[in-house]
Amino acid sequence: EEQLTDCSFSETHNCAHSEDASVICVFMKSNCTDGEVRLADGLNDTEGRVELCVDGVWGTVCDDLWGNSEAQVVCRQLGLNSEGAIGVGSATYGQGVGL
Repeated sequence: EEQLTDCSFSETHNCAHSEDASVICVFMKSNCTDGEVRLADGLNDTEGRVELCVDGVWGTVCDDLWGNSEAQVVCRQLGLNSEGAIGVGSATYGQGVGL
């Protein structure tokens, strides 16, 4: 459905205002630019699971052949200091979704 009024509902009800519906929406950047990278689920903006945008969708990067050189590239691409960057694997920051 595109609009709430498209959803099924009953015109008769026994609801009091103590039963008013609410929602919590989670903002997720769904559109991205191919080749863009981001760090997810880290303790701060300088660490986290590496995610890459491919075909407008965020996905994870496999840790096969992943090392410090690749970590330095990610840090530079994010505008962060790449000196001393450490590439870690084994889903240290949790498993992602996508690619």
